[in-house]
Amino acid sequence: MKMEEIILVGTVHVDIKGPERLRKILEIERPDVITIECAKEYFDNYIEFKNYLDKKKLMLKYATRKIEFTSFNQTQILEFNKETLMKFFSITYFEIITVKEYVENNNVKIVCVDKQKYVDEVHKTLNKNLKKGISSNFSIFPPSVFKMSLEYFQKFIDGYYSDESQYKKNISKEDPSKLLDRNKHSVDEILKIKAKKILHVGGVNHIYNNSPNMYELLQEKGKRVRRIKLIDVDDIENE
Repeated sequence: MKMEEIILVGTVHVDIKGPERLRKILEIERPDVITIECAKEYFDNYIEFKNYLDKKKLMLKYATRKIEFTSFNQTQILEFNKETLMKFFSITYFEIITVKEYVENNNVKIVCVDKQKYVDEVHKTLNKNLKKGISSNFSIFPPSVFKMSLEYFQKFIDGYYSDESQYKKNISKEDPSKLLDRNKHSVDEILKIKAKKILHVGGVNHIYNNSPNMYELLQEKGKRVRRIKLIDVDDIENE
């Protein structure tokens, strides 16, 4: 009998090729249970969240001053590649809708392993920093990125997967993204699940960051676990 296996898939939340990449790995692995870096409250209210993003995209399009969702003003926005900017916001958290579609079509169980209070704290800090134009805590993309064509923007994202200096940093107690707390909570939730194959979808930071990341925490528990960056699926043949 095969031993239980946990697969950790590390994503970049604004990967334009993300949906097709994630669909491909789900079809290859065919997990019994999918866990996702998302609080259940956010997952259940995804449509409401999507509508919120759509409204913010309109605000970006017609903004005459800095607004809550971005530190960019109208002068900067007019210099951006419109196709790239709109695609950036359309693809945000693609993991939710891709997983939703897969579980509905394949009758697979899904478990949200993030906690609402952690996500709320992250969003609160992120919005606060955006208003101030601060980008250091979250490595927010610089304005120049949005002047790129879609093709070059994708190359920029793909470079993030391969440039480990971007996300392989030590996790401090003061980390505003709550990586350590969220990693431990997510692992605890995954350990409650009984299934032959569990596939977890979450940000690459949680899976490849310096200690203690989810991969190491699961190994410490004696679990059979492997990890993959979403971009690596490009090299996998779906037989």
